[in-house]
Amino acid sequence: MNTVCNNLNISRSYLYTLFIKKINLSPRSFLKQLRINEAKKKLCNTEASIGQIAKEVGFSNQFNFTRSFKNSLELSPKNYRKIYKNK
Repeated sequence: MNTVCNNLNISRSYLYTLFIKKINLSPRSFLKQLRINEAKKKLCNTEASIGQIAKEVGFSNQFNFTRSFKNSLELSPKNYRKIYKNK
């Protein structure tokens, strides 16, 4: 977020305010949602491992990715893939 703020020449608090006003999500929540949505596509359309997908969408490790994914969707990435692959 610091990079974004620096490039836009705005403060973190102002960026936060803009996100809340426009999309009712914090910048961090918005980024997490983007990563999860991209992971969902990759789980359904590729054979990439869960660890590889975690790295590709920007998570630091598979554990953090799996926890975040499960908190968002109430399904593990593995189970999500089983249910939705090729649908």
